[in-house]
Amino acid sequence: MSLSIRSIQYLQHVVGAMVIGVVFQVATFSALADKATTVLGGPLLLKDEGSFFVGGEIANSIYTGGSGNGSYVRKQMYVDYKVPSQNNHPWPIVFLHGGGLTGATWETTPDGREGWDTYFARKGFTTYVVDMPGRGRAGFDPEPINHGVVDQNISLVPPIMRFTRERAWTFFRIGPTVGTPYPGTQFPLEAADQLSAQGVPYAEVTFTGGGQANTPPAMAALLDRIGPAIIISHSLGGPQTDATVGLRSNLIKGVINIEAVQAPVPSDAIVKAYTNFPDLELFGDNVLGNPVSTGQPRYDARSALVKRINDAGGSAKVVLLPDVGFTGNTHMMMEEKNNLQIANFLIDWITANVESKGSGKKN
Repeated sequence: MSLSIRSIQYLQHVVGAMVIGVVFQVATFSALADKATTVLGGPLLLKDEGSFFVGGEIANSIYTGGSGNGSYVRKQMYVDYKVPSQNNHPWPIVFLHGGGLTGATWETTPDGREGWDTYFARKGFTTYVVDMPGRGRAGFDPEPINHGVVDQNISLVPPIMRFTRERAWTFFRIGPTVGTPYPGTQFPLEAADQLSAQGVPYAEVTFTGGGQANTPPAMAALLDRIGPAIIISHSLGGPQTDATVGLRSNLIKGVINIEAVQAPVPSDAIVKAYTNFPDLELFGDNVLGNPVSTGQPRYDARSALVKRINDAGGSAKVVLLPDVGFTGNTHMMMEEKNNLQIANFLIDWITANVESKGSGKKN
């Protein structure tokens, strides 16, 4: 099928509308991309590992881009799992990533070290790492984009964001201004381009309701499949976890929200559901007094949630890493130089606050 000049101009318009930020001319992407590294801290023995999809719905395809009309599954969530040979804990960990990212957040760090996924498995936890509907391997829905192309109507194409290197630098609190790190930062600065490479478009906007409408039902479907679990969420994964708590608090044994967004503000029903298990709201360094979204505003919002949970009879706590001996950590603490030390802190918290409160069948 040939395209008219008008169609070509339209497509150029669409592409231009989806590009956000400044394009950098980089001589070399990163020496790290070609560097052979030893990621794991020794052999990792697994009893099982694999992947599957949960959630989703059947949709009819009209604007298929040439593959023929028919039906397909959309709004599904991708899940990668690892079951260690020595399973020492009663409940698995579900890792839920943040905005503009995928489950890669929890895997290998940008500078090639072991991430939390394999480390928690090494410590005896079954792990589940997800890609939210619309992200990464979960895929997005091309129908609204194709519809706009066929009808040559730009208003039908949703704007798809992608965080830039500049925004990540300040928003993730790597430093106060682009190119200037905070003193003592734990982020591996030489791997900044690798962090940017982990970013993906916010393609969940191709679904009605976006991520907030589709991730919590998929998380509920995952819990229905695997049984009780502990959720560790990051950033934009926070409100998805809040909503999941409202849907399946009976299948949640504990929650760790890392610098979570609070939008929308959890309802009283969700706050009440949070009283069924311990909750930890964790923040890094350079938060207090910092006006960026991941700084003081977010800390204040989640602190208010902690108070509401505790006032309702729950057990919630907000922790700043500097208060427990970890300094220099950014919004991406799970990928930083001391990431495994922070993981040990979380494992100790789980042991003391979740596993000590009850027992369950090991996975």
